Amino acid sequence: MNPFIIAGAVWVAVAIATLLYQVARRKLGDRGSMVDASWRDLAMSSIGFGLPFAALALAASGVATIFLH
Repeated sequence: MNPFIIAGAVWVAVAIATLLYQVARRKLGDRGSMVDASWRDLAMSSIGFGLPFAALALAASGVATIFLH
């Protein structure tokens, strides 16, 4: 499978999971650092948090593609 598709899917999955986690913390009334942030800030931090995982997935799937073909 294309490593870029895998990396994109990982990025989206991690970003959505992070956003849901932050929304759940907000609903529970947790007074953490991002609880008082705007929804735009929550979304941007979730997208940014997913980037290293996407890079790792891209590297791993790229190496796997090289050795499996």
